[in-house]
Amino acid sequence: MAYFKGSEITSDGGLLAIRELDETMAEVPISQKNNLLNRINNMLRKTITAMCIIVCLNLPGLSEITLDANFESGHLVKGKVFGNTVNIGPLNSDKELWYNFRIKGVKHQSIDFVVEYAHQGTIDFASLKSNDAAMVSYDGKGYEIVNDVQPGAKNPGSVSGNYVRRFSHTFREEEAFVSYCVPYTNTMLAVLSEKIQNNPNVTINKIGDSKFKKLPVTYFRITDKAASDAPKKKIFIMGREDSYEVGGSWAVEGITRFILSDDPVAKEMLKKMVFYIFPIFSVDGVAGGWTNYPLTADGSNYLYVTATWNKPEALPEVKLMKAFFEKLKVSGEKIDVSFRHHASCYWRPFVQGEVTKDTKENKEIRSELNKLVQIEKNNLFWYEKDAIRDVEDRFSWFIAQIFPKVLTFAYHNDFIINKKYAKEKKEIVRRNEDILCDGELIARALGEYFGIETKEAAPYIMASDVDKNCGKKGEVVTFSAYYYDQKGLAPEKVEININGKPYKMEVKAVEGSKFTKFQYSLVLNEPINNYYLTASNGKKERKIPQDDYLLPGPFIIE
Repeated sequence: MAYFKGSEITSDGGLLAIRELDETMAEVPISQKNNLLNRINNMLRKTITAMCIIVCLNLPGLSEITLDANFESGHLVKGKVFGNTVNIGPLNSDKELWYNFRIKGVKHQSIDFVVEYAHQGTIDFASLKSNDAAMVSYDGKGYEIVNDVQPGAKNPGSVSGNYVRRFSHTFREEEAFVSYCVPYTNTMLAVLSEKIQNNPNVTINKIGDSKFKKLPVTYFRITDKAASDAPKKKIFIMGREDSYEVGGSWAVEGITRFILSDDPVAKEMLKKMVFYIFPIFSVDGVAGGWTNYPLTADGSNYLYVTATWNKPEALPEVKLMKAFFEKLKVSGEKIDVSFRHHASCYWRPFVQGEVTKDTKENKEIRSELNKLVQIEKNNLFWYEKDAIRDVEDRFSWFIAQIFPKVLTFAYHNDFIINKKYAKEKKEIVRRNEDILCDGELIARALGEYFGIETKEAAPYIMASDVDKNCGKKGEVVTFSAYYYDQKGLAPEKVEININGKPYKMEVKAVEGSKFTKFQYSLVLNEPINNYYLTASNGKKERKIPQDDYLLPGPFIIE
């Protein structure tokens, strides 16, 4: 039997002194335990910079895997390495749900991950969300999906105490990023800002700086500056009230990209609308890789911003936003439509109108909200349409105090397509490329509400994936993707390009689905098989990813 000594990472990514883990050596005789402790103490004197040390008894040699969260948005509350198993947790609260770390020493190794959640009381495992996933990247751009995360009791047969989620992954490279879902950082926002700063229709500004890290709370004002602002509709868009709502930032970037594109709908929208866009609100939380808005500089205390907008003692960033709105009002502007973009990552995508009970125009606002929400739902049919919610504490309440006739609602831009819409046996997990497309569809729906109809659009390729991330030479792997055309046009071509070579994907019928499923089977002959996809409806073509990088494909392992 082998026994292991593990190391642990703190919530801010720093190294703790390697602790004695007596529970892992319970069966070792005292004399052997003392010898083992002496060996470890000697090793500690020589290995000051080591992140994780694993001492294996009865095994030849020394195996070492290290964990690191010392980078922007890196986060790992508790990480321990035991052989080829990484234990995370127990995680005690919502602020610890997010993880984003770098793992080293794993090339061609299959690593088991066990994420443990502290829980009090009895657990109904049937009610747990079982559609969670994880993401892995080697370059921080293209991510592969780790499906089939399995929930269950820490102790089999138990229905109380802690529960765990388990998943395994075989790594292609020596080093990789592992995250709960695809991150969106403040640096990514800065890169987007740099890309669009010279566009004559864009003004980049900030409402102020964050409380702890003094980062700018950035917004874009986007409109056709050649057209008068007076008759234009004013649109407010905000992502990431709470920092783990990463899908919100991807959707907001998708909206931004589209309205700045050469598409005729986008050009007409800028002539008739002014956009105020905040891709990230909780910038401190995003910087620290924390789940929620931090109340302390180290993120140890936190809260959900969502239900604090009516509090007399407002948060610093909330005060900045209120001052921003008051300044708009004094200048003679008003906000006509307000979008808030959230995400629970793998729960359910939905759109929901919100209205305050004390609004005099409540009836009229409800009617218009229903119209707009239905158009949004029609464009993104896999999003749930939730009933309008009456609120007195959310952001919608807050903005309605300043602009009483505003139409305000919330989006959850989650990384799945629910199985009832996909007509599959389980939820389909998606990546950031898909949420960027969701952002475009959200913008097109807004245009339609104001009478700007989409006549032609490139089709969308959703939820591309491969059934195995590695295999032996000669083994067959199958790629899949879901084609969707906003105007209902049939696919003329769907191709997957692997290692620079295009291959035609074949239709695999899914009864009752509005998506058209495509597949391609590849015999593994090349060591690495990175890929991208293209689709055409006969009029326009789209490439996924839209940017200049590839998705990590399956590799050969012996």
